[in-house]
Amino acid sequence: MNFVVNRPQPIVHMTMRADLDFLLAREAENAGVQVVESCPVRQVNVQDEFVEIVSDKEKFRAKFVIAADGVHSATAKAAAGRNYPPSAAHWSTRFICRRRF
Repeated sequence: MNFVVNRPQPIVHMTMRADLDFLLAREAENAGVQVVESCPVRQVNVQDEFVEIVSDKEKFRAKFVIAADGVHSATAKAAAGRNYPPSAAHWSTRFICRRRF
């Protein structure tokens, strides 16, 4: 069998991860989010009205948090108390984002 498909436009687009991270961070800032880099999460406190993130630099409060720190998420481990591999303790979030409210 031999299948050939011709399309007027590509069905897949690829990007470099660093370029995508930069674009997402810039768009978040344009939407009013404060982006803080190099800020490891030490503790996550889930409250009824907000989530508090405790880092080495300061405490952050937000209505929700997106844990985008990888497959061995230290943020998810701190929030959910899940048993991740020991290497997860060495991971830190690349960005903590918050909208001022």
